[in-house]
Amino acid sequence: MLQEKDILQDMLVLDKDIMKYYTNYIIESSCTKERNLLEKNFKDTSKEQYGIYSVMVEKGFYPVKNAEPADVKTAKQTMSKIQKQLQ
Repeated sequence: MLQEKDILQDMLVLDKDIMKYYTNYIIESSCTKERNLLEKNFKDTSKEQYGIYSVMVEKGFYPVKNAEPADVKTAKQTMSKIQKQLQ
């Protein structure tokens, strides 16, 4: 029998996978109406995924560690370098 943690984990993984598929379909879509629908569905799924994630964090099923300020600074510098290379 599945426990609450298992069910939430399955739901979280499923939503993550669905979001990946929506991303791929959006990239490949050339129809404006279809893209708008896919983008809406992506956004709705994103909200659902975050809700599941939040419940898991609240119940202690998904431990989260806050980033150290030095790690945030390093990540910002790395992303800034990448952004400059892409310009």
